[in-house]
Amino acid sequence: MRTRGTIAVVLLAACGRATGAPEGVGTLEAVEVRVAPTIAARVVALRVEEGAMARRGDTLALLTTPTLSAERTQRQARAAAARSAVSELDAGARTDERRRAEAELAAADADAQRTAADSVRVSGLAARQIVSAQQLDGARAAA
Repeated sequence: MRTRGTIAVVLLAACGRATGAPEGVGTLEAVEVRVAPTIAARVVALRVEEGAMARRGDTLALLTTPTLSAERTQRQARAAAARSAVSELDAGARTDERRRAEAELAAADADAQRTAADSVRVSGLAARQIVSAQQLDGARAAA
């Protein structure tokens, strides 16, 4: 942001003494530039003095971001976890995982067979009116 101000400068002689001191009226132009960092940070050191000339690309101040290293560590950990997951997928299922899945499948098959057998038994009992129609409906729904 540039601000141009016009300042009238009047040079006065030393308190009314006619010593031949110069006096004059003129225009003074000033350029003000505001600088801001691209990330939130704390200033560690200033590399230029106030009012000094600076060029594009000059380092004006050193900044520190205390949370940046923690964020970097966290992102590196997430990347390592993702790499590990990919390696496990590439290697295939582990023997323990495979055994557990086979056991779950066997248990599901056993449940299905038991439910089918229960349905047959309850149908026979319902035909002889030993169980209610509601129990028969429940057995058929479970099968």
